[in-house]
Amino acid sequence: MGFEFRRFKQINAQEYQLAVSENKDQMETKDDSYFIIVDKEGKIVIPDTIGIKLADMTELEIKLGALDRDYTWCVGILDESGRTEFKEPSSISISYGKTFRDNVVFVADNYNHAIKIVSTVDGSILQSITRYVSYSLGKEIHVKNPNIVNVECFTKFGEVIIASPDKNNIHIIREISPNEWILVKEIGNNSLYSPFGICIDQVSPFNYKLIVSDSYHSSLKILDRFTGQEEQTFGSKGKSLGQFHHPYGLCYNRRQQEILLVDRNNSRIQVINYS
Repeated sequence: MGFEFRRFKQINAQEYQLAVSENKDQMETKDDSYFIIVDKEGKIVIPDTIGIKLADMTELEIKLGALDRDYTWCVGILDESGRTEFKEPSSISISYGKTFRDNVVFVADNYNHAIKIVSTVDGSILQSITRYVSYSLGKEIHVKNPNIVNVECFTKFGEVIIASPDKNNIHIIREISPNEWILVKEIGNNSLYSPFGICIDQVSPFNYKLIVSDSYHSSLKILDRFTGQEEQTFGSKGKSLGQFHHPYGLCYNRRQQEILLVDRNNSRIQVINYS
């Protein structure tokens, strides 16, 4: 697969913000949105400054700026003492199990330096990943300001993908026993600069490619999961369609074979055909 322009369009940032904005009397929101995710049933999960909500929306409603306020559940709201489970959750990803009760949401809890696993049934927090082991380096690695977590999920191995814009790399980790995680691959030390968004192209039952937004270079890159080699680069810095200015989050709509990209400094969402 690769990128091409024939079905290229953009969503106005103001319309998009209407789609993801919350009730300001109940929860604070950011003026600019960095990340967007669509699940298999067309549901949108929205990261917020202090919590996450699961809302029922369709792709059409997003483009028109409509919002269904009947949330299935909400987790992270301030309690009476002013505490919350999250501090600036920056991104989210859904992992699908065999049944609905096995589905979970992975949340990058930025200022708590953790990746939290949340039940989709009731919003309860099942696990908090704060560290993992690198056998090749012979040391423990602590999660620090995770900017995105992706579990798209490569279910064959149950891998979790973490982008570290401050370290210019991507870590792929795997759970080998309950609450025990290891580093299985480090990618991008020589080719990425401020990677913020990730989505996955599963090319076979045993392999996938990473599609990464390289914010500093204002481009999208396709990387091989096993070798880490860059296979294709798309885009450049600018304001025209197909150009970006500090791209952030990515979402792959498999049904339409298109990528939704948060083109942050151009204040728009770009939709790119990927086939």
